[in-house]
Amino acid sequence: MDNVKKQQSKQNRRDKKKKKQYYRKQSDNKRKENGRIRIELENGHCGFLVTCNQKEYQCLQESYNILNEISDQLYPTTAEHPDPNDIEACIKAELEAEQKTNRRFLQVKTRCKNLLFIRIQDDQIDPQALSTALWKDLEQNRRQNCRYIQRIIPVIRTCRTDKIVSIFDELFESLASKNVCSYLIQCRIRNYSSLTERTLQESIIKIVRERRPNWYVCLDRPDQVIQINVLCKAACISLLPDYNRYSKYNLIEFIKKHFGITENNNDGDNVMLNSDKQSKIIDNDDAENKNESISDDTKDITATVTEEEQKQQL
Repeated sequence: MDNVKKQQSKQNRRDKKKKKQYYRKQSDNKRKENGRIRIELENGHCGFLVTCNQKEYQCLQESYNILNEISDQLYPTTAEHPDPNDIEACIKAELEAEQKTNRRFLQVKTRCKNLLFIRIQDDQIDPQALSTALWKDLEQNRRQNCRYIQRIIPVIRTCRTDKIVSIFDELFESLASKNVCSYLIQCRIRNYSSLTERTLQESIIKIVRERRPNWYVCLDRPDQVIQINVLCKAACISLLPDYNRYSKYNLIEFIKKHFGITENNNDGDNVMLNSDKQSKIIDNDDAENKNESISDDTKDITATVTEEEQKQQL
């Protein structure tokens, strides 16, 4: 009996240790998450809404790289050039220039899975201008490092859900063109039950008809897409020109459509093949076709030989 009690007490101690270790791990994970993303999506932000498929960290790094690269082309940093003999001043100027480039973009917590919001922290950067430059760069240079980003949508401004109509009215009056234009309204609500997509869409249509009576609805290929994404208690307002031209702002679909051959990676990611790989595939296809033609020729030759042998035997 004493041995049984000792064994039970040992087992209970082990179970308690396991529980403590488990809860410590969970608390550490929560601390890390809170340490990574401190700012939540609030009123007055502008930036980019990025969607991905499970791999949020890789998608974040990829979007940082692409946005920093294109913003360097559009908005080059003019660093002060101190006296070259003064080493301390030169080092200080270089550090300040690096800090400015690193502070351009910052991730903001959305509380929605597979959905990232990257806030623009530099007042000079316009999200719509940066977005058009990104798509032009994709068309011209055939960028191949887009593996994890699915959609990247420029957001003019974020606001609270109870002020969507008033803020959209202000933005639409100042930003929308006065020429005749076709439009489409898309409203998407995530993790928020106090508002329905239909009521939001009706209020937005009312504003568009009042402000721009010469605009008309087009469902197939609209000139402008007015997109409002509600994420918990914040809303992202976007005006998206050339929506169908840029494959609904989907990078993977755009690469498939314009640059042809794509393959699945080992991780299940869509990757565009290099030109060398494409040429190898084409060469392999040609070789297979040649082999098929050679095999057909050999079949014909063997058939004629067998016919001649039969005639000689007769």
